Amino acid sequence: MPQVLIVEDDWPTTQLFQMLLKRGGFEVSIAHNAQEALAMLDNGTKIPDAIILDVMLPGMLGIALCKILRERQIAVPILMMSASQDEESKREGLAAGANEYLTKPLLQHDLVETIRRYLTAAPL
Repeated sequence: MPQVLIVEDDWPTTQLFQMLLKRGGFEVSIAHNAQEALAMLDNGTKIPDAIILDVMLPGMLGIALCKILRERQIAVPILMMSASQDEESKREGLAAGANEYLTKPLLQHDLVETIRRYLTAAPL
């Protein structure tokens, strides 16, 4: 079963994503900030098959975390999420290594289908 890591500080959003992904056949891990996500990856936890990454995280922005993940050669699909539709933020997220930049709120089926599309595509 494919594993998805959700890095999101908003609990209602996290719960919604977790429910949608589990219903879609994914295992889900949750980190509430960048430091927690890095600690999970550093402690020998299996690298997830995909990462959902909020832009506005406490302590470290999702864009900075995305850069760190790519510098560490973590080559899984990263979907950045933001409530902002600011084009500059979108460019920064994609330049940091995100595969996709989605704006909240999004259609519920879009999240699962977008992840499935990346996991069935050719390797990154």
